[in-house]
Amino acid sequence: MIEGAYYIQELRNTTGSGFELLFDSTKAAYTQFIDIGDDHIGVRRMLFVSSSDKPDFEFASNLWWTRISILASTLEVKTDGLKVRQLAYNTKSSLNMGGSHRCSIRGSTAELVSLTSCQPQSNYPSSLRMQSFTCNSLHTIGYSACYTPDGTVAVYTHFQDTDMKFYQDFDDRSSIFTPVWIYMPIDTGEYITEISRMNGIEGPYTHHIGLVLSTNLRTAMLAAHIPPPYLQHFRIRRIYTPPKSTSQIFFNHWASLDYSQILLMGVDQAQPDRPILDYPQALTPLSNPPSSIFWYYSTCSLVNVIEITPCYNRRKQYLPIIGLLLRYRNGHQSCIGQYRLDWTSQPMKVIGNQMQVAFDNGENYGEILALNITVLKTIDTSHLFWTNIPWSGTLDWWFTDEHCRLSHVNSL
Repeated sequence: MIEGAYYIQELRNTTGSGFELLFDSTKAAYTQFIDIGDDHIGVRRMLFVSSSDKPDFEFASNLWWTRISILASTLEVKTDGLKVRQLAYNTKSSLNMGGSHRCSIRGSTAELVSLTSCQPQSNYPSSLRMQSFTCNSLHTIGYSACYTPDGTVAVYTHFQDTDMKFYQDFDDRSSIFTPVWIYMPIDTGEYITEISRMNGIEGPYTHHIGLVLSTNLRTAMLAAHIPPPYLQHFRIRRIYTPPKSTSQIFFNHWASLDYSQILLMGVDQAQPDRPILDYPQALTPLSNPPSSIFWYYSTCSLVNVIEITPCYNRRKQYLPIIGLLLRYRNGHQSCIGQYRLDWTSQPMKVIGNQMQVAFDNGENYGEILALNITVLKTIDTSHLFWTNIPWSGTLDWWFTDEHCRLSHVNSL
């Protein structure tokens, strides 16, 4: 045992004290593959399986699975003297894992598609690790994406009992990049209909790759929105149409490739038709960006809002508001700004005909420090500038990892 986890120390073809049987030779005729579960320290599990065995969706933290075909009778083992580090068949090439990518779900048969070329990907580095998010589960309440200026880094599915530890995992890597979190709520009866790629085709955004999720009710960007006049430098192409039933969508772990972003997607069956799509009207800003620097963009309707839930930046002692989750009279939900479900407060009921937002005019200029949706203001501080936003029209919320700008657009 190392750091609380068991590792395979030795493999042998005879029994002995302290050894556990992994493979019964009487079942050899039915065995076609070996599933190997390992992490950065060594091999923790080995399972001998057939092609009829279904993928195991039970998640094991920090455990990556590789499936290799049984090609010969001799298995080569690489060890560091304390534990098994790697397994392969004895071939003319150096020790390898059979050319299969490592995956967070055992037995996955996902086909890889490059988000750079939009073509099936058959060659990839041995360091590649694929994780996944659950798509179109009946119990899904939303999806979160971690984002950097390079593109989407990770996608997570939220359920009522989702462990929020993944937020902290990225906070611990803030020296590498500052994570920005974008949240897309899912209403009852809503499901993803298309997963598309947005990428820069020229200029400073050539390496920028983001994801666009379309549902039967909305189109949402799990990526930064590039404002005009830069839209002509970007292209959206549909990558996958997922089934309405529950499935797993795989993507490369951000640290397993040279670029810290999602570059590969794994799906049940790669679809040959990947048309270029028109830029969604729903994602076209109604207001101009605050300046020429890199801004993220989100928008929502303010009509028939009955409740809002603020999200606070809990890295800062004064807790600026960085995003809002809005609930409407018909039960629909919408999210603007940055939004982390572990940084939220209690929902606030809407009373009155306008929302009052307090911006900081002092040291923390450009940050929202207070929000009031009742009839009267409850905070009166000299360094705050209050602005009134009516419950009508559309609210454009521009933001960076440090600042935000709001723009109210009246209905036509």
